[in-house]
Amino acid sequence: ENYNESIPGLAGDVFVMNKDGSYVHQLTETLRDSFLPDWSPDGEWLIVASLDGKDPFEGSNTSIFKIRVDGSEMIRLGEGGGGVWSPDGEVIAFLNDLGLWFMDANGMNVQKIGEIYTYQPISWQPKAIVPQP
Repeated sequence: ENYNESIPGLAGDVFVMNKDGSYVHQLTETLRDSFLPDWSPDGEWLIVASLDGKDPFEGSNTSIFKIRVDGSEMIRLGEGGGGVWSPDGEVIAFLNDLGLWFMDANGMNVQKIGEIYTYQPISWQPKAIVPQP
């Protein structure tokens, strides 16, 4: 059963191409239902989330993958979804188990930053001012 037909826009594959539309290349043909891609600041990598299970509403797990944009290398970084690169490319923020987590760009030094109750995409705001309590 293909749940993508009943939930439009939920998942699919990730492609890259030149800005003129040439060189369309599928990066996630070996992954299942990939979504929420984010470019590294240097333009060399993408991180994507990919479903590990059959149905996203019945116990599926999501993993984060780092993929070289030429398709030559793919690395599973761990469980989670909605990953985004820090502005300097050194850290990836992601959601997992109702929390916000950070890890190094190589998947090491994973640490929970705090609780967050959202399934919306996250983003870095390097110039944001956080109000003090």
